[in-house]
Amino acid sequence: MQAFYASVGWEVPNQQPDHLGVQLGALGWLAGAEADALFDGAGGQAARVRGLRRRFLDERVLTWLPTFARAVTWQGEGVMADLARLALELAVTDRQALGDDLMGTSHTT
Repeated sequence: MQAFYASVGWEVPNQQPDHLGVQLGALGWLAGAEADALFDGAGGQAARVRGLRRRFLDERVLTWLPTFARAVTWQGEGVMADLARLALELAVTDRQALGDDLMGTSHTT
C-alpha cells in the first residue's frame, strides 16, 4: 500500500496504510486530483488519475471490502455495520462511475 500511495504522491497519515479510512482517504484524494486536472484542462492527466482510481479499487479496496462488510453485518446491526455498508456502497458506486471493465464479481453484501 505504501508503494502505491508514494507512486501517486499521496502522503499517508500516521495510520496503517491498509486501514479502511486511509484507503477511502486515498480515493478521495485521487478524486480531487482528477477534478483539479479537469479544471486545469489537463484531460490526459485526468484520465491517468482516473485509471489509478480504477486500479486502486479493483486491486485493493474491492478485493476485501465486500467480505469485510458482510462479516461486520453478520456481527449485528449498529453503527459499525452501517459504516461498513456505506463504505462498500461508496466504493462500488465510485467504481461503477469510472466505467469500463468493472470487476466481474459481485460487490454487494
